[in-house]
Amino acid sequence: RLLRLLRIQQVVQLLDERIRSDRLMIFADIVKIVMVIVGCAHFAACAWYGVGSRDAPFTWVKTYLQRSDGVMDRYWLSMHWSLSQFTGGMDEVTPQNLWERICAVSLWIIGFMLAAVLVSSLTSEITRLQIISNQHSQQLSILRRFLSDHSVSSRLAVRVQRNARHALQEMQRNMQEENVELLRLVSEPLRMELHFEIYSPILAKHPFFSQYIDECPHVMRKVCHKCTAIIPAFAGDVIFNPGETPNPPKMYFVMIGLLEYFTIGGHQLLVKESQWIAEATLWTVWSHRGGLRAKCDSQLCEVNAREFQKISGEFDHTLWDPRSYATNFVNLLNTYEGGITDLPLPKQVLEEACGIKNRRGSRSSTNCTKVEPNPLNAISEGAETDSD
Repeated sequence: RLLRLLRIQQVVQLLDERIRSDRLMIFADIVKIVMVIVGCAHFAACAWYGVGSRDAPFTWVKTYLQRSDGVMDRYWLSMHWSLSQFTGGMDEVTPQNLWERICAVSLWIIGFMLAAVLVSSLTSEITRLQIISNQHSQQLSILRRFLSDHSVSSRLAVRVQRNARHALQEMQRNMQEENVELLRLVSEPLRMELHFEIYSPILAKHPFFSQYIDECPHVMRKVCHKCTAIIPAFAGDVIFNPGETPNPPKMYFVMIGLLEYFTIGGHQLLVKESQWIAEATLWTVWSHRGGLRAKCDSQLCEVNAREFQKISGEFDHTLWDPRSYATNFVNLLNTYEGGITDLPLPKQVLEEACGIKNRRGSRSSTNCTKVEPNPLNAISEGAETDSD
């Protein structure tokens, strides 16, 4: 039974680690407190019935129970008596001899102490829940006052409040890294490994990054650590506009949701989950050929092009050089029949630019060695488009 209790403790701890919502965590804590109360009451009921079942002339079992009463009647009467000890006891069932009175007094003292501890814990959890709700209400109240003081139109004010309310909900469902204070105490190599595990599956959907992860995982660990971030995009948000030269330039991967790519000519195309856009920012000086707008609440993974070029330039790529892909990609842009846009090129074309077909099975972490940072190693060197 002790092993079972330890097993239950491990299961509870595992469930705690899986819960991400603050409200759900508080609710789980309340459920645990209730379970502790019921568990203690069960053992107290068993002890109380055991004392009453002794062979004595007068016992509470003989006084308040009939021979025809079943097990459930006996158990729930004992359970009722034990639960009442948390609130001061009951008069329906009373001790009938010295041993029963000693048991009743002992259980009452234990129940009083447990009640004080558990009730205080329960009150604390409910207070935490109210604080979270009040914080959100206060933030929304401040926002409404700000919009009113600046005479913002009703239509725009409604959109801003709706967006802010949704942002609060998203913060509860998807905790941002900057809000996790304990991560600041984790060593940087371990955080680098954490970022690699988070971002590499997203980036690996692109043929180049998939190859780069296989060939130089230690470089991609640093790329995931320094260059990538997850950003929210709410319905109607414009990520970039046609003709905009981004500063800093960024490539985007769609993690969740749906976005719309639009051109100056009025053409509109959908960018779906697992797709990417604006890859050219990684390889050359780039001005967006169209705009990107979120059609629904979405999540994007952005790659900072300048940081990516800087990190890649810190390593000597002996067998597989990203600059070869950069040159091939820019040449594809200049000769592609579909015209130059921010949209992704066909995956098969990118695989050929990576040389994946010629390098299947060639995976080696020794293809890249660290060198001193040198501006000449920047990937964007020599990669220019003649689209303008």
